Amino acid sequence: MQAGTRLFDSPDCLSRYAIARLDQLDPSLPRHADGWVRELDETQVDRYAALFEILVDSARRHGRDPRDLSCEVLSTMPRPLACVLQRYGLGRWRVTQKADLADPRDVYRLENAAREDWVMLGNHDTAPIFALLRDPARRDAWARHLAARLALRRPERLVEPHFLATAMLAELFASRAENVMIFFADLFGLEERFNTPGVTRDDTWTLRLPPDFERLRGLDIPLAIELALQVDGAERR
Repeated sequence: MQAGTRLFDSPDCLSRYAIARLDQLDPSLPRHADGWVRELDETQVDRYAALFEILVDSARRHGRDPRDLSCEVLSTMPRPLACVLQRYGLGRWRVTQKADLADPRDVYRLENAAREDWVMLGNHDTAPIFALLRDPARRDAWARHLAARLALRRPERLVEPHFLATAMLAELFASRAENVMIFFADLFGLEERFNTPGVTRDDTWTLRLPPDFERLRGLDIPLAIELALQVDGAERR
């Protein structure tokens, strides 16, 4: 565990469970690296996919398209996992608030999203977007990014926190991804956190909307759609 060894990818020390062979590994990389497994044959992918196949079969039996399944894949994508998702035409999660705006290759950047991905501003394990945008440096960075990404008729409005958050949502709608997920705290403009990973607190997972939630000012979905539709298809990169 301390070396990041993966159960099915370690024929040298966990041969009983190994699916990948020694000749398919890249020993120049750490054991936990995405590219540790260089290649797999279809029979091996069958073995990696054995449990996932049960989920896909269940979806089909109940008349659902397996592509409706949402897989919480975050920063890493080991090759065996990528092979299984590719087999079923499934994507990954891209949580844009985590994006490194200085790195165009970052996995959370929407320029790197595929049609089958699920894109979102945040989720149950992240800070609400309106809390994050209280940071002036973060606001400025996102304003510059969105001014370049969206065809905004009034880019000066990006100084307004609610317009900025809505423009961030518009970038999701303008991306290649077919699935957009909006966590309720972001939708309604809450700033309290639902969960902080690795921290035990009495209020974890207890956040709820207040009875007078209609007074809250959150994301403006109609405006986000309007802003997204202003982006020319050729610019959706």
